[in-house]
Amino acid sequence: MGEQDWSENRPIPAHIPPGQVLKVQLDARGWTPKALAEIINKSPKVVKGIIEARTHITPDIAIRLAQALDTSVEFWLTLEVNYRLHLARRRIRAHELAQIRRKSRLYTLTPVDELIQRGWIDQPQSLDDLENAVCAFLGINSVQEVPALAVALHPSRQLKPKTVAQIAWLRRVEHLVWHQEPLNFERERFMAEIPQLLWLANLAENVVEVPQKLREMGIHFVIVPELPPAIIDGVTYVKAGRHIVALTLRRPEIDAFWFSLMRQLACIALGYTVSEQDGLFIWDADQQSQDANADEAQKVQAVDKWAADQLLPPEKYQTFITENEGNFSRANIKAFASDIFRYPGIVVGRLKHDGLLKWKWHRRLQVNIYPALSAWIDTPGQY
Repeated sequence: MGEQDWSENRPIPAHIPPGQVLKVQLDARGWTPKALAEIINKSPKVVKGIIEARTHITPDIAIRLAQALDTSVEFWLTLEVNYRLHLARRRIRAHELAQIRRKSRLYTLTPVDELIQRGWIDQPQSLDDLENAVCAFLGINSVQEVPALAVALHPSRQLKPKTVAQIAWLRRVEHLVWHQEPLNFERERFMAEIPQLLWLANLAENVVEVPQKLREMGIHFVIVPELPPAIIDGVTYVKAGRHIVALTLRRPEIDAFWFSLMRQLACIALGYTVSEQDGLFIWDADQQSQDANADEAQKVQAVDKWAADQLLPPEKYQTFITENEGNFSRANIKAFASDIFRYPGIVVGRLKHDGLLKWKWHRRLQVNIYPALSAWIDTPGQY
């Protein structure tokens, strides 16, 4: 291609500097760089810099050149972009581009920074270390695989940030469970000991005994704080013969803790516990209603009702509501809670959930149980 062909009507190779094209345009008109500078109201230094490929053609300059040389603005901008891309591709080595693709895949599979920050994987010394650590954490052989849990959570979807966070959270749950001694689960014993577990709901300080009681019931129990953007309350499932219950303590109030826990136990009591082959019955507070089909929605309702009725006997709760006719004073709530052997904050939480009590009322009764369970909460670098 000759220089006379360097016009808007012909494609120009990316390796040609825009200034070289500009020089041809000026020569064709018999203009000097100084003359062009005068025409476009720019200093000769700017025009000379463009011709020598030291100055970029900005949108402002492209507009001026288009008017002066009877071309489109896009012609000059395209020349500049293509040339700068050409230079960038020469600077960035193929090895570095390959590394970028590898890291992109890792961050697509899991929230890498969060895993490192929480100590779920070690701080890598190299990209190979990071790749091996992510594969080991997710239980996959290579980064080209998709973690099996993705199928269980959303069979028809590609990996999305929320799903990726769910998978990572669940994998951490499993890592913690595998560090526990295997427990013997017997359904009859589990059902028989639920009333004993609920005796612990009488006092706030009793929550510290809940994890050990669950172990006696054959339940592997762990608490792993939620991993944004997934908004998870908890999960219940069976893997390798282990009955697993995990909570996030997304809401650390005593009423939220007990209701979330009883929801998980309801899955077992009602026979909704699933295995890794069946999928996961995951309590995702942000999505459970949107994604649930009719059968799943019915299960959710049944689980919610079972959990609520176990915490507050329905007939007594309804009588309490009727007799107080909206006068839910602190004294009345405490008296009812004492009668059913429950901590008052649990009653407060239920009243608020049912829309019978304003959210700002009796908040002191909804004590924070996070400190009491601190020994059971997953902490950075635990394993």
